[in-house]
Amino acid sequence: MGASYYWYKDNGICVRCGQRRAIEGKTLCSVCQEKIHKWYKDNRSKRCAKGRQQYKERKAQGVCVSCGISRPVEGRVRCATCMKYQRAAGRESYLKKLEERSKKA
Repeated sequence: MGASYYWYKDNGICVRCGQRRAIEGKTLCSVCQEKIHKWYKDNRSKRCAKGRQQYKERKAQGVCVSCGISRPVEGRVRCATCMKYQRAAGRESYLKKLEERSKKA
């Protein structure tokens, strides 16, 4: 990333357009954030189809469906490294949900 990205970020200016103030605690202004959100929403089916196709291709080739580089663990579709990462991410998500539930109660 260029120096201008960090300058904009450090000064609270939108890093995408460089024109408006970024939302507090974020790097984008509300206009740019809405544009990105709309693009993701409009292109969801295309992105999901691409991901499903990539998964099928990698599985057929006999490589890890996540990284596409390593051989998967026997009887699985992911390599040991990706499985470790997936488990850690899942555990983190689970603990975060538990914490939110305990705050509500």
